[in-house]
Amino acid sequence: MAMSSPVKLMRMALGLYYQLRTDGEIDWTLQNNLQFLEDYFRGASTTVEARQQALITTLVTEQPGISLAELIDRECQPDNIYTLLVQQQLEINLHQASLAQTPELVRVFLCGHKRRIENEPQNQVLNSEKFLVPRVGEQLLWNGCCLEIINPGQNQTALLTGEGKVIQIPNQELLNLVKTGAITHQGSSKTTTSLMEQLLNSASEQDCAEANRRYQMIAPYLFGSNNALHPEVSARTIRRWLAQWKKAEQLYGSGYIGLLPRISQKGNRLPKLPSRTYELMTEYIAKEYETYKQKGKRAVYGALVNACERENTAVPSYKTFLKFCHNRPSYEQTKNRQGSRAAYAYEPFYWELEFTTPFHDSSR
Repeated sequence: MAMSSPVKLMRMALGLYYQLRTDGEIDWTLQNNLQFLEDYFRGASTTVEARQQALITTLVTEQPGISLAELIDRECQPDNIYTLLVQQQLEINLHQASLAQTPELVRVFLCGHKRRIENEPQNQVLNSEKFLVPRVGEQLLWNGCCLEIINPGQNQTALLTGEGKVIQIPNQELLNLVKTGAITHQGSSKTTTSLMEQLLNSASEQDCAEANRRYQMIAPYLFGSNNALHPEVSARTIRRWLAQWKKAEQLYGSGYIGLLPRISQKGNRLPKLPSRTYELMTEYIAKEYETYKQKGKRAVYGALVNACERENTAVPSYKTFLKFCHNRPSYEQTKNRQGSRAAYAYEPFYWELEFTTPFHDSSR
């Protein structure tokens, strides 16, 4: 549509312009994805459970470019994945595929990890399916032979054949072989994967929360930024966490595992008293304390001390006896001492009624 000269002069004087647009220029995949994530953007402050965040971060770290469908299949809650996306802890290409319709085509990375892989061609292999970062334990298939990566070096990668022979291959040559399809990625070894899953499953909720906090601290350093200083954490601690990340990345395929504090495994967890002492404590608490006679703890403890001395076994301290006594089921203990009416407040609550659910009146 032609524009008259007075209108053109007025437009130029006001600094205005116009353009004709068509719906052919609209990226409908991007529009659909943004509309799909709209509710998650509104609730961007939602907190993701520490264990779920640990699982998602571990899987994405182990396999950069893992599909969204595979994450969901491996017990990652979709709501948690989308929440981490809008919180910019995960990264995807919103232009590539639909989150709702084709999740198997959506590749998921840690935020910044995708750019780091693309900027380091000597340490990464890219095929039509996914990004492959050579790590210890990764399985490759070459001309019908199964190979395992045992040492991904700066310039060369060491591979172990099924016969136990070690071969060295330049990284650039490995890149070319994967690009042409001569070598295909078979995933991590079962031993490495099972060990990683075992360590993650044994971590407590507090361990996962602490690992998430540590990851937030070192994430900028992992992806090339040296200016992300945290006054509350010393530089030495940051270096130690980075070293733990890199070591775990080589051992388990996921650096996140190295950030788990595993507090429950620290210290001496073995019993301090002989097994006979524990048997006597259980016996005297059950037969002397948890009865209708309602004996005091001091009296029962005195009888326990005499029994331990008679059997020549170690005598527990009164503090240990109290702790052992308090760890007994409250409902059963109160019921045995004071009756079912007094124990009603400690009766377990049943959220659902099943055929095996006991009657409300336990005497029936």
